[in-house]
Amino acid sequence: MLPPTLQAITALGASLKAGRYRSASVYLSACKSWTARRGHDWTTSLQQSFQDAVRSCERGVGGPVKARALPFSRLGELPGGDAPWAAGGPVRPRNAIIIGSWFLTREIELSSASAAALELTFPQPGVPQVRFHLPASKTDVSAAGTAREHGCSCRGSPVPSCPAHAAWDHLTFLRERFPDRWQAASPPFELPLFPTELGTVCAKDAMAATIIHAAILLGVELASPDGSERVSGHSLRATGAQGLAAAGVDTWAIELLGRWGSDAVRGYVRDVRAWQMPRRWRVGSRRQFLWRRWSGEFWPNKAAPHRMRGAHHRRCQHQSRGRLTLARVHRVRWRLRRPRRRTPRPWGRVCHTSTCLPRLPPRSLWRAQALHWPRPTAPSS
Repeated sequence: MLPPTLQAITALGASLKAGRYRSASVYLSACKSWTARRGHDWTTSLQQSFQDAVRSCERGVGGPVKARALPFSRLGELPGGDAPWAAGGPVRPRNAIIIGSWFLTREIELSSASAAALELTFPQPGVPQVRFHLPASKTDVSAAGTAREHGCSCRGSPVPSCPAHAAWDHLTFLRERFPDRWQAASPPFELPLFPTELGTVCAKDAMAATIIHAAILLGVELASPDGSERVSGHSLRATGAQGLAAAGVDTWAIELLGRWGSDAVRGYVRDVRAWQMPRRWRVGSRRQFLWRRWSGEFWPNKAAPHRMRGAHHRRCQHQSRGRLTLARVHRVRWRLRRPRRRTPRPWGRVCHTSTCLPRLPPRSLWRAQALHWPRPTAPSS
């Protein structure tokens, strides 16, 4: 490539295109920077050839392959045990999958994490809380780092999918498996968080193979039919993002937990909102139907059906800040089982609104709800 020529740039672009490199522009830009550092000029003709090579390599490649997520709610179904699932993989692999999914980590972050980065506390007796010290992002060259924490997600008895109990189980296992490498109260920095059977650092490829094996155990297809998704080392990051989004966590909270500095989190939670739309539509339609039914829109001039007699809606007024304002449609329970009186009493109907009954005396209630109850008249002489 020295000195840079048109034939050399064309040959490099043809090689990258034959290998179907998706990041061909990165390699061509690195070649351009490398020749500039050695004092060679980058002429206009070379720049035009460079742009032609980039366009040729990117033509027909399609979008980037996305990481396919594992079912977040079924992580507890993974089999336990100490044996690794892949050659050179971590011991207690289920804990690695669960912790990596809850903290939205990449495979390189799990394989290179130290056991001292996992901090376990007990706010209440028997209720653990885990704090994981992680790099701020994949471009964290200064190693500033950040920390994220999760509490116990169990409802009653402990479950394997709880991140706090998984961290508690893993630290207990490391203490029993490597007692000679454990210090007084905390593990040493040299001990990996997810070590191999020999206690060494797990390789990145072995951690990715462990994630792929977990997908096979859960019955997840390793790739989509069109090739746009596949299970990879970033699958745990997508698993946690989609699982938390399905549980109702806001997108900005997932962005903070995943340490994203851009809108890339939307690509991870891309399908969850679409999956929730039919359910939200059904719930919203049901609520709208009940509202119209209770308010008498379907039966404006006659009584509601028998099943709805216990709850009617009437429009009333209440006193707020010294003036009469039209209130919302309140839920009023009628005493239908008792015989009707000729002169209904104001307290015979109970309005469950904190701004209406508790603050108004009976006389004010008569004035405020004149549409419902007749005003008291003086006895005739």
